[in-house]
Amino acid sequence: LWSELETASAKARLLATRQDALHAETLIARLHMAVTLRRISEARDLMTALQPLEQLPPVTLLRAAAALRRAGAPTQALAMLQRHPEDPLTAAWWAEFFACAHASADIPGMKRAIDALLQLEPDSIRLQSNQAALLLLTGEDPAEAVRLTLAVHTRAPHSPEARINHAFALLRLGRAQDAEPLLTGLDTTGAAPERVANHRLALVEL
Repeated sequence: LWSELETASAKARLLATRQDALHAETLIARLHMAVTLRRISEARDLMTALQPLEQLPPVTLLRAAAALRRAGAPTQALAMLQRHPEDPLTAAWWAEFFACAHASADIPGMKRAIDALLQLEPDSIRLQSNQAALLLLTGEDPAEAVRLTLAVHTRAPHSPEARINHAFALLRLGRAQDAEPLLTGLDTTGAAPERVANHRLALVEL
């Protein structure tokens, strides 16, 4: 009898999870439509309906979080992801976690995501660059920031971002003489505004 009760309970939980997943997918589709059509009030209602959903398959939960972030609610999306156990999570999960944390200016969340992603993709230049950028942002461990930015610059010597980040790291240690050659002569014509601003800021710090 006890075994039968356990089986029935498991089936009920599975059915509830599937129903929740279907409900979530419907909300996600409606949210995308509301945002596209700029139905602000409807989008807010749908975001409110999505936030408390927890008993969802990881793929659906990931899609729900991405929908919330793109709709302008990254903090709520991050909270949704943080309630999920970490065990079965993939690079795609942690990439979305990082995107939500970055959009929320949540530095511990960004660090947690980068650490997890580096476990999955230890040779990624992009992730190593992000890790170094976080150290520069927080001012933690300047020597490690120099080591990481140098490693990225060595692997991507023609990357303006890598040169600027390494220059910033050197400047944090008072090594302006070493940073100057990385910045002078760097052409930022047509570059993204953020990169241009970072280059100018680094030149000011020389």
